[in-house]
Amino acid sequence: MPVVLVVTCLIIAAAFVSFLPSPLGFRFTSEGTVRMSMNTFTFIILMIAAQIICALVAWIIANAIIRMGRNAFKTSLPHVPLGGYISLMSNMVLLPQMILAYIMLDTFIYGVWMRHLVSVGLFSILIIAIGSLVLIFMFMRLLSRTNNIISKQ
Repeated sequence: MPVVLVVTCLIIAAAFVSFLPSPLGFRFTSEGTVRMSMNTFTFIILMIAAQIICALVAWIIANAIIRMGRNAFKTSLPHVPLGGYISLMSNMVLLPQMILAYIMLDTFIYGVWMRHLVSVGLFSILIIAIGSLVLIFMFMRLLSRTNNIISKQ
């Protein structure tokens, strides 16, 4: 998922780049007016770089879990499927990555149409709340499945 979001952000940036003003406003007051601005291409490069860093962190986490799993289960009898845990741990990086993607999209929309969607603060709270519930649900399901595998042994 983190790589899919990086590719999506690249497509969005490519679609908007010719319509964006320079400098591009990226920080706003509570009234919605521009507080800080930056060169358009610098903003795009920074946002895409942040997305790539998040995807790399997810990849590093997945590889670390795979290595730990291989070492941990070499001698133990119950072989717990690590695919779910790898997905869970890697997708935790997706929450801040989605917030970064929304900041980029909101800035682009403001640059082109001079309006905002939902405030970044509200979007962040919603993403964190919904994402936390999804991650908790996934973790509980994985724990239940793991306990079933271990109890059968």
